Amino acid sequence: MFGFEIQETLGVAAEEILARGHNLSVGVSDTPWFNGEGRLESLILWALEHTREKLLVWIPGRMYASNHFHIRKCRRSEALRLGFVAEDRFRARVEAAVRDHLRAGSSATIDIVGYDGLLTPEFVYRRSVLYRCFSEQDGFYRRVMEVADEYLQTRGRTVSEKLVEAVAVYQLQEMPMFIAPVRIIGKETAYTTTVYPGMGKFDLLAHDLTRGSVFPELTAKLGLTEPMGIASVKPKD
Repeated sequence: MFGFEIQETLGVAAEEILARGHNLSVGVSDTPWFNGEGRLESLILWALEHTREKLLVWIPGRMYASNHFHIRKCRRSEALRLGFVAEDRFRARVEAAVRDHLRAGSSATIDIVGYDGLLTPEFVYRRSVLYRCFSEQDGFYRRVMEVADEYLQTRGRTVSEKLVEAVAVYQLQEMPMFIAPVRIIGKETAYTTTVYPGMGKFDLLAHDLTRGSVFPELTAKLGLTEPMGIASVKPKD
């Protein structure tokens, strides 16, 4: 196990996180970083130590299927199966990592949910607004396509317009988590800062949307009334 340090933040000060001023969320990606030994577990324990009251761990199993379907060319049913297998594997790792920590009397608690657990009316509404704006194929479409293209290029994938659009739609499904505080269906706690190992064009777009600095009409339609923070973290040397 190892510690973490905050590299960069958007919409939140690092000092606020270190002072336990926010309920934190961690999204788990099915990537080499999270599959590396001890990394996920260390990040979860670090986040538990720095969250205010509760920690959200988001494991979007059925969304993992997109990679298997579009990139690995699996059948849809097999892609879904592999997505849920990954979700169950990550969930077991998170539960094992926090078991002793919570028994030791930690003041923070943890919620582990899949994608569907976050589909509150506000989340679904904002996702629909983003889809509609993307479908107009204008400036917002081009910005989202740039984000998706970067995602594929950094992973050494063969890029086609069809694949870039598929990744873009996937990322739009995630975007509501990064532009407004996140809530679980049926619960009141607002998770106001997300922490993740790395930052890129996706995060910058999310931050621009919260500020209304690039697409002000879209920001107005999204009804963003509460601030949301994004923090990039890395293991300490």
